[in-house]
Amino acid sequence: MFEGLYFEYPKVLSFVLIYIACEAYCKIKPHALYFPHAAQLSYATRNNSTLMWILKYLSIVLLVIALMSPVRDEQLVLEKQTPYNVAMVFESSALETRKELIDFVSNRMNDTFALLFYGEQLYSASPLTHNKKSLLQMLKQMQPLVGRKDSHVIAAMRMGIRLLHQAQSGEKLLLLFVKNSPHVNDEERERVVSLLRQERVRLYLIGDTDETSLRELVKVSGGKYFVQDTNNTIESILKEINTMAPSKVDDYAYEFKIYYYLYPLFIAFFTLLIYVYLRNRREV
Repeated sequence: MFEGLYFEYPKVLSFVLIYIACEAYCKIKPHALYFPHAAQLSYATRNNSTLMWILKYLSIVLLVIALMSPVRDEQLVLEKQTPYNVAMVFESSALETRKELIDFVSNRMNDTFALLFYGEQLYSASPLTHNKKSLLQMLKQMQPLVGRKDSHVIAAMRMGIRLLHQAQSGEKLLLLFVKNSPHVNDEERERVVSLLRQERVRLYLIGDTDETSLRELVKVSGGKYFVQDTNNTIESILKEINTMAPSKVDDYAYEFKIYYYLYPLFIAFFTLLIYVYLRNRREV
């Protein structure tokens, strides 16, 4: 119970010695009163005087203890999260990887995710969110649209970067899953390069072919290009991304003090009340 308890101002204990010295050498000289049968009077008031002596010195000791400020040091360990903000952009026909993606999202508990699909049309399924439950439900329900053209790949990348712009803190990742080889002209590529640099977004590109038109984007962002094949499955690619951009949780300790002076102060208050009551009654 008292483990780790110490006094913040231990020198206040000298007040007790000062009081004892004053009690011994600075006594109040009351008026002398003479009573017959003084022995019987002394016997009748002996118990009451002992109780008052105990109450008086108990109050003084408790007040001195309160002034000494009993305290205990405590440490609160908190998790400092350094999340990633991840925008996942899919060509609609690349959704057969949903199982691996569900595992990927589920294991990154501290990150926020946005979800976009592109094909003949561009569809933003979810903005940046911590709500993994709804995000995973969307991934489970989405159906791949085989044979659709990926004409909106650049627009999808730009929208993904805009969604990442909403992030208040943490690093930004753009995961682009392509099934077919997109055609990207120089003007479009330069616009995306500018956005990637401006927002400091790291691009990870996962495709079935070695698409050279997008390699510059990956290089500029500091990301990586992954070619998905029999030797490099989507599962192994996502594991490598987890290694390259781990979801971080750092512990840090916050130290604070717990003060206990209120307890002796509270008890001293009541012992003084009882002492004053008995003294007044005695004088009456």
